[in-house]
Order: sequence, then C-alpha cells, then structure tokens
Amino acid sequence: MLSFWPTSGGASSSSTAPPITPSSYRMHASGTSIDRPRPAECTATEDSKSARSDRRITVLSVVEQSTGVLGTVLSNPVGAAVAGISTTSLAALLWWRYFRRIPTAEYVTPAVLKYRKVLVGRVVTVGDADGFRFHHTPGPPFLRDWLNPWPPRVRSKNAKPGTRTRLVRETISVRIAGVDAPESAHFGKPAQPYSKEAKDFLTSMVQSPSSPDNLTAPKKSFFSSASSSAPAHTSNDVSTKVVWLYPSHIDQYKRLVATPYVWEPPYVLGKTNVSLAMVKQGLATVYRSAGADYGQATWWARFWRKSTTGLTALERAETKAKRQKTGMWSLGKNFESPEDYKKRIKGEA
Repeated sequence: MLSFWPTSGGASSSSTAPPITPSSYRMHASGTSIDRPRPAECTATEDSKSARSDRRITVLSVVEQSTGVLGTVLSNPVGAAVAGISTTSLAALLWWRYFRRIPTAEYVTPAVLKYRKVLVGRVVTVGDADGFRFHHTPGPPFLRDWLNPWPPRVRSKNAKPGTRTRLVRETISVRIAGVDAPESAHFGKPAQPYSKEAKDFLTSMVQSPSSPDNLTAPKKSFFSSASSSAPAHTSNDVSTKVVWLYPSHIDQYKRLVATPYVWEPPYVLGKTNVSLAMVKQGLATVYRSAGADYGQATWWARFWRKSTTGLTALERAETKAKRQKTGMWSLGKNFESPEDYKKRIKGEA
C-alpha cells in the first residue's frame, strides 16, 4: 500500500539529497548533454522584452496625449484661429525666404543673400561676354516654367516711349564673378579681339543650342499676364538649359555678381563652373580689381589645396591657357587684357 507520509529507513535517503544546482538540469541521453536556459539568462531576456514594451507604450501614450491636446485646441474657436494664423504665417515666411521669385537685381538685398545661397533659372539673353539676363524660376523642377512664365520681349501698345520691356523689368542683370572677358563694341568704341568668340562661347554654355537670342514668351499659364498681342512662340524660342547662380553681391551698376553653373557632360563630375570654363578656353582673364568674388572652392580643392575660394583654380587655369597660347593668349605681344583695354579707352575719352 502506497503512503504519502514520510517513511524512515531507505526512503529517508531522499531527504538528504544534495541541493539542486544549475548542473543538475543537465540530461544525459545517448552520450549527448542538453543544457536548459539558465535562470539568469531567462531573466535578462524577459527584462529586455519588458523594457521594449514599456518604451512602445510610452511612445503610444505620448502620441495619444498629443493628439488629445491638439484635438482640444482645435475644438476651441480661439485655439483653431491661433493655429491657423501660426501655420499661415510660417508658410508665408518660408515662401518669402526660399520660394519667392526675384524679378530684378534691385530685389536682391543683403537679407535675401543671407537665405538665398543658390538661384535657379534660365538665361533669357546674353548681352556681352561676361553678362546676361537671368529669369529666376524657383519651385519644383517640373513646375518652374509653368509657375514662372517667361516675360515677352515686345513692348505693349499702350507703353510710353522709353518704358522698359518686361524682359528688362522681370529679369536679373548678371555679371559673371571672378573673370573679365574681352569687351564688345559699345557706344562707338571698337571691340576687343576674341570678344565675339567669348560671347558665343558663353551663349553656348548658358543657353541651349536651339534657343536664339531673340526670345519670346514660351507659354501662357494661369499666372501669366502676358499680352495676347505678343508674337506666337515656337519650341526653339525657349532655352531648356537650367542655370544655377551662386550670388555674391550687387555691384555699382546694379548687376548681380554671381558664379554661374550648368550641367555639362560628363555629368558624374558635377556641375560646370562657367567662369572657370571661359578662363580655360582663353576667353577670359582672372578679375583682380576691387570687389572681386571667386565663388566657393570645390570639395577636392578644399581637401587637397586647402582653398576656400575658387581663385586658385582660376589662376591655375589662366596660367595653363597662357602657356599653351589658347584663345586670346595666342595674340602674343599684341595681347591686351580687358582691364588694360578699359583703362586705355577711359584715358582716350
């Protein structure tokens, strides 16, 4: 008969069994030992799971509390009005600083230069070898032209004599930074050698090949107020090349001094510095007068040459073009820099 009460004798040996240790959990079967998880490891795993669960609960509780507070604020007419005014003010501030179109250089103030480090747009017309008119087109890439239609070159029928065209009133006059190109013929003054070649090269860099210099309004959008009497546009009237301007300052002639960049093959090397490209072709010299700006140095120039501006790259390109007699450097003894040419013309006046 089985008894559940303690017995003496041989059965009492069970009361003297050694205490249970972690090693007593081992089971030997067929010469192979199988270890069960140790109590300490189980406790650590459970603690980590509990901590993750607590964090999730905390995040969810914060979200729920924030949603509840927001709902409480918006349910109140005063709170809803304050939230609406704050959102509208923030959106207006962001638009004014980063997305507002700049029509002319007169709108480029020091405050604008503080926040607008890059201006994106297209070149409407090239005036000479170191300047052009730039139409600023901010906004998403696929909506820039629709939101900011080009101004027509024609003058309206009711315009008074001497009135500037919208091409002038709605575009920025840009002076290329860091370089001085050969002077074109102005006010009865003769043109410098290679002035035409320099202008043609600049035009090929900043405008698409199919866009002539007599541009018209490409299209009319909901935001356009162009006159219906403007000439019909064609697909070849619009420059499709996007230009990036890195502005510096406004000069004494109310021109925006900026370094232009364009995408040129091979595209993997990044955007092409137009100022540097002109110096490499021997169609411009480094501008060293007062108020000169040379843009920012490339990342490899900052790393290898410890340069902070683009002056070093421009001087190296000028030295190489002069040594190889490229462009206007091929004139030899008859070479006259644009700076010397302007001084001579000014002295003859």
